[in-house]
Amino acid sequence: MPNRLGPLEITCDAPSYNIVRACHMIGIKSPEDVRWCRLSQSISAQAGWREGLKAPSWKMLLGMNQLENASCTCGQFLPLMERYTFTLISGRQTAYFIGQCSRCRAVYWQEAEPRP
Repeated sequence: MPNRLGPLEITCDAPSYNIVRACHMIGIKSPEDVRWCRLSQSISAQAGWREGLKAPSWKMLLGMNQLENASCTCGQFLPLMERYTFTLISGRQTAYFIGQCSRCRAVYWQEAEPRP
């Protein structure tokens, strides 16, 4: 029987794999096996967050601007986002805000602005 499905399109919403693997060291449980969601895309997808996006993003990412409808897809409140700086083999540093849902273990992340 011929296969009529054709190629599958896969969309990955995670940072580079070396960052995902390194998240073991910062306490993320099973980082290679859980759903990763870019925070800015997750927030804009939720109804009721449009007003919250006008607030300074650093306050929102640090949990200082908790919004009433801020929740993971499993219904749990979004995790507290903490800033982590990773040093790559090249010596370049890259920073992310990362938090993991306590219920479904989804990892929320967002690139952090470099510190001056």
